[in-house]
Amino acid sequence: MQKNLEKTDSRENYKDHLYILIYCGGGGTRLWPYSRDKAPKQFLSFNGDKTLIRKTFERVKSVVPLENIYIITLPDYTDEVHKFLHEIPKDQVIVEPARRDTLLAAGLGAVLIQKKDPNAVIVNQWSDQLVEGVDKYRDALFAGAETAWTKKVLVTTGVRPEYPHPGLEYVRKGEHLSQKNGVDVYKVDKFIERPERSGRDVDDVFKDKRSLWHATPWIWRADTFLAKVKKHSLGTHKRLTEIASLPLNSDWSKNVEKIYKESPKVQIDMVISKDQGEMYVVEGEYDWLDLGDFNVLWKMAKKDQNHNASLLKKDSEWINVNSEGTYVLSYGKKTIVTSDVKDMVIVALEDAILIIPRDKTQNVKKVVELLKEQKRTDLL
Repeated sequence: MQKNLEKTDSRENYKDHLYILIYCGGGGTRLWPYSRDKAPKQFLSFNGDKTLIRKTFERVKSVVPLENIYIITLPDYTDEVHKFLHEIPKDQVIVEPARRDTLLAAGLGAVLIQKKDPNAVIVNQWSDQLVEGVDKYRDALFAGAETAWTKKVLVTTGVRPEYPHPGLEYVRKGEHLSQKNGVDVYKVDKFIERPERSGRDVDDVFKDKRSLWHATPWIWRADTFLAKVKKHSLGTHKRLTEIASLPLNSDWSKNVEKIYKESPKVQIDMVISKDQGEMYVVEGEYDWLDLGDFNVLWKMAKKDQNHNASLLKKDSEWINVNSEGTYVLSYGKKTIVTSDVKDMVIVALEDAILIIPRDKTQNVKKVVELLKEQKRTDLL
């Protein structure tokens, strides 16, 4: 027994207990109408033939072995998960019976992975982000995992912002603590809410050299995280304890569904914000993009001499006369013609066309909210 404890506490063995939990339940509402409830952005391709979830999986394969990669999703998306990630065994696909926000999802993943490995360290990775620079990405995750393992703290990741983005969350670096394999580790000084929501001047946030884009791979020991949930959201922890006690048999899904119906909806930010004074952040050197709106797609795309860019699929065509700074996304056999258009986004699908100024693309979410109010499920 003592020998096992020594192994568990050894700084050299955190990689033996490292797991990836890929979240695959988001709707991608700011990319409507390309991204829909039935086909959210993680199952779509943007710069090549591979979907975002496929790119995410292939990236994390370099961090942990296949048996340590788990997916958490919803019943509506299980077929897509198995289609695009056919290598993942079914018992490593965790299906939430309903949407109960991110805290319960993270907790469900933690209690199930902890059943396999009581000393698990979990990297919580979203499936709808684009990362370039796998080696640097892996270095950052290892630095975060070692920190979470040895210090028993919650860790997050950030990258230096490339431009002032009002729709992203930021994390401000505090005291520099260490450098692990060339990756700097800091205390978290403060999480900064999206400027578009908080009303803060995004240029001021961007100019602060301590600010990082909050790239969001959360990293923690399962036991550390569940202790924090107990401290800050007792109701959620009670439900997770009930789930952890369930036997993994044919009745498991039905029993979990009952518990979920009684569970509160709590965002993971609620726990994180209350614990931010004790959190750490690793500064990644990789390129990171949260594909949160069409302006980001324009920024990442290859542009012509007039700064136009496009994503044309399934026999779509764009004829352009004197347009500048414009992004066109079209799907299906159709021809888009623009003349003297400047700094616009045009998205054309079979059943919907979106036209919006490029600097207002965060407002696409308001369009989706209106469609929901009008009960236009045919367009959602």
